[in-house]
Amino acid sequence: MKISNEKFDSKSGIKALEAKCQILDIRDVLGRRWSLLVLKNLSINKVVRFNELKRSLIGISSTVLSDRLS
Repeated sequence: MKISNEKFDSKSGIKALEAKCQILDIRDVLGRRWSLLVLKNLSINKVVRFNELKRSLIGISSTVLSDRLS
C-alpha cells in the first residue's frame, strides 16, 4: 500500500486492508474449479445429500466435492 504525505488514519487503513483481504479470499474460493457449480446446485436444491449433489455434477470426484464443501 502506498502512503502519501497526507495524514494516514491507521484505523480506516486497517479496515480497508481487512476488507480487501476478505474479497481476495472469496475470489480465491470461487475461482477454484467446480466451486460456482456446487454453489449453483445448492442454491437451487437447498438441501441435498452428498451423493445426489455428486450425481448432479457430472465429472466431479468425491474428493474435490468434499473439498469444495469444506
